[in-house]
Amino acid sequence: YAGIPAHQRWMNDGKFDGGLLTSDERSLRRYYQNVLSFAASSPAMKGHYQDLHFYNLANTNGYNDMQMSFARWTESAEDKKASLNKQVLDDAALNNKVLVVSNFSEDNVAYRFELSPKLRSKWALDNGQYVLKDELSNEQFILEVTDSTASIAIKLNGLASAILTFDSQTPSNSKIVAKAEKESQYAKVDEPLVSQAVGQVKIINNIELPNLQRTRTLRVYLPPSYTSDSSKFYPVIYMHDAQNLFDDATSFMGEWQVDESMDKIANQTGFEAIVVGIDNSAEHRINEYSAWDHAKYGVGQGRLYMRDIVEVVKPFIDQTYRTKSDGSNTAIMGSSMAGLISHFAIHEYPEAFGKAGIFSPSYWYSTKVYQEVIDKPIKSSHALYFIVGEKEGDGMVSGMKKMVEQIKNGGHEPDSIFSKVVPNAEHNEGFWRSEFESAVLWLFNLKNKSDLAS
Repeated sequence: YAGIPAHQRWMNDGKFDGGLLTSDERSLRRYYQNVLSFAASSPAMKGHYQDLHFYNLANTNGYNDMQMSFARWTESAEDKKASLNKQVLDDAALNNKVLVVSNFSEDNVAYRFELSPKLRSKWALDNGQYVLKDELSNEQFILEVTDSTASIAIKLNGLASAILTFDSQTPSNSKIVAKAEKESQYAKVDEPLVSQAVGQVKIINNIELPNLQRTRTLRVYLPPSYTSDSSKFYPVIYMHDAQNLFDDATSFMGEWQVDESMDKIANQTGFEAIVVGIDNSAEHRINEYSAWDHAKYGVGQGRLYMRDIVEVVKPFIDQTYRTKSDGSNTAIMGSSMAGLISHFAIHEYPEAFGKAGIFSPSYWYSTKVYQEVIDKPIKSSHALYFIVGEKEGDGMVSGMKKMVEQIKNGGHEPDSIFSKVVPNAEHNEGFWRSEFESAVLWLFNLKNKSDLAS
């Protein structure tokens, strides 16, 4: 096979490190690495087998011949003596029970996957809610068991699979999440921090950005009902400078308190959304957040950065979490240089993003941004929210006013654009934090828009 060019790229001179692969091929490589690693290490994959395909084909709406599902498990003496929710299970015992669900169709699917009565009895599943983890995506699922059913809300992208195990990370000895115990937690993969975060914020490290040829950390806020209502799907807000969004411990100059604000909005309006924060690269931040070159700051890498967000990060989020993935339910937001790249993003990818929160945009960086708006118009119904602080400087204020006027003159629907110069406000996280909630309310039409002008 060494003489076949495609195989040579996979081998990469014997390093087998994916260095010559396309982003799609690297994604496929990681997928097979994860699958094969789990298959080789999990005792359950060498144990008992029960087909669940035909049971779901007969009993589950939305499940069809293009799906496949089965269970694997091993049994210890302890397993036979006690049901899962009546004993404290160690990690090894949890990993001895596996559900595999696959979608062989290219279409996305969603359904309530059912465990057969035979399997329920075999696994001695008592009534309650069990937290399962997908070993491929790390997403959590809730297995709900009642007197008559045992089911999981499943969402799979085309040609995707889930390998579900009982989650050994759940903070409950019984591995059951009672409604009263569903307190949100801050999940950190690396070093412990003195955290101010609330809500459920997941940290996902080392996401490959193949166009930039860098890796990045994602910080994902999940709304209050995410783990308790497995049938619900959520809008998504993509934000930059994620270190500053959720936690003073990771911020540069104070946090935005995005998690607190989103929880407050959920409590007051019932609206919930997933927020995906993408960490900045301290070394490359200013270049990544501009699509245009600058005489002093160098080559603009914003087109590569946004291509990675749209082609890598967004598909990963849509596959991992229960999202409403269409543009009308997807917003992008940022401040300063991140405001500049957010405005660029909605014009460059108008099908991906239907809303943009553009805080203190750095239009001074390149006048080409004004031509970009003309060359790549968006639908007049796309929601655009602009703010700038009065004390940020004449250039910042006049630059935003010029952009807003240009967009309005281009025929954008008046109800779909909002702009405000905030008296006495300066260029800092405190200002942007104070405006975040209003921006979300306006962008998602949760408040009378005229109320925000005051």
